[in-house]
Amino acid sequence: MKIAFLHTVRSNIALFQPYIDDLLPTSNIQISHFLEESLLDQAIESTPSQAVNNSQNITCAQSIESVVHAYIKNIARQGFDLIVCTCSSIGEYAETTSGLSAKVVRIDRAMAEKAVRFRHLYILAAAESTVSPTYKLVCQSAEKTPLSVCEMIHVTIVPHAWQHYSNGDHSAYITSISKAIESTLENAPSNSVIILAQASMAPAATFSHPFIPILTSPIDGIQSLLRYIK
Repeated sequence: MKIAFLHTVRSNIALFQPYIDDLLPTSNIQISHFLEESLLDQAIESTPSQAVNNSQNITCAQSIESVVHAYIKNIARQGFDLIVCTCSSIGEYAETTSGLSAKVVRIDRAMAEKAVRFRHLYILAAAESTVSPTYKLVCQSAEKTPLSVCEMIHVTIVPHAWQHYSNGDHSAYITSISKAIESTLENAPSNSVIILAQASMAPAATFSHPFIPILTSPIDGIQSLLRYIK
């Protein structure tokens, strides 16, 4: 079985590899990584802004959707059976690519399906471009997951986090996310869950709380792939 991982940030290749090595079987599986950072750049540029009108926002969204579809189709033509999109900002577009024999999976879907089993769901995001896709995914999961009890969805964009990432200051990036997690844990009621919207945020999930789990897409997403492996 051939599995392709589509990344939009280079560091995610190294981030995901240990989970792939530990959680996926090694026999009869061929793993390939594809990196296309321009897809995230375009997703960020197409994030709705109050400075432009609705028709411009729709045009931008349609443009990035078409680009993502074309990129997914190009990967599929190389004979892959499963294509995994690790970018939460473009995951919704990747999954809607039509006319493929390959299965396309967004890495954060499994995380969302697990999260809606809690009443209070806290989404922490680093980049604004991932807020809407993640929020929509959680809402879809709440509607379709039989065990869903989700009643409230809270969204926080971690201050300055994406600026740190863009500047290449990974330490400051993770520190800012850790502070946001700590603050959320202090204020969240019982039956709550925290999800880190972007895979690159996963290294900040070092807190251990007796009642409030912190979910990340790499581990939940890779574990979920086992259902597709033949």
